[in-house]
Amino acid sequence: MKKYEFTATTKNGDMIIGLSYSVVFGFIILLVQLGFFYSGLGKVLRKYPPLLILLVFLVLCVGNFLVKKIQKGVIKHYVVEFDEINIKIKENGKEIMFGEVSFCKVIVKDNKSTSSINIDIHTYDDKISFRARTKKYITITGKSSFNPFGTSDISDIKILLDLGNKIKCVLKYNIENNK
Repeated sequence: MKKYEFTATTKNGDMIIGLSYSVVFGFIILLVQLGFFYSGLGKVLRKYPPLLILLVFLVLCVGNFLVKKIQKGVIKHYVVEFDEINIKIKENGKEIMFGEVSFCKVIVKDNKSTSSINIDIHTYDDKISFRARTKKYITITGKSSFNPFGTSDISDIKILLDLGNKIKCVLKYNIENNK
């Protein structure tokens, strides 16, 4: 039995991370605009531009904090135990899936700046999709920069790739031997 440990999100978690930026910042901008309109603060802030800049900075900090909280709630620690054809998946210590693997699809997107991996695993009763993106990416100048949509480290992506390849090899071997 081989054990794989990594951090990643599921397909729904990945969508939540992608939408969280636009929803949170859009909602905060809407609230600020409504507050300016109904309170009359817009006229006062036009007279004092440094105060407006400070308010914008504060709003951006609050938005970033909210998005990070959402990401922290969506990114989970997974432990996958794979033995021959049976798989057991635990999410933050709680078992969420167990059974005989029937299908596995691995999609790796690797370019010079960033890496991501998508793994879909199906048993006869259940299915799960793991999504992982690097937390840092390489800019055009060759420097490393923060990826706001990143969920995992390079090591987690390598572990997921190893898991996906192992499952695919076992499934291929079983199909060839059953013919």
